[in-house]
Amino acid sequence: MTEMFDYTFAAVIFAFVNIVLLGILITTYAQNLRVIRSYFTVGMVFVAAMLLIQNIMIIGLWSTLYMESSEFMKTVDMMSHYMFVINLVQTIGLSILVWITRR
Repeated sequence: MTEMFDYTFAAVIFAFVNIVLLGILITTYAQNLRVIRSYFTVGMVFVAAMLLIQNIMIIGLWSTLYMESSEFMKTVDMMSHYMFVINLVQTIGLSILVWITRR
């Protein structure tokens, strides 16, 4: 159980990191939108906003499921490895995107 909890906690931590990275991207793209009015820039703001909503919903869903009942906790524990990897991969991708965007 302890090992599973670590994956769950790490997945949530990566979701929070993703929220910070997406905040940086949205801010940067919004600043660019003032100067560069293009469909691409609008699209980047929209995509980053959708990913931000996704990560907020992940945190809400996981915290709700984990605190509801022992049956839901088993489901969260079973899925925690997958969510950890998904959030880790997203964090790596967003980190690269922030690095490229801010250069």
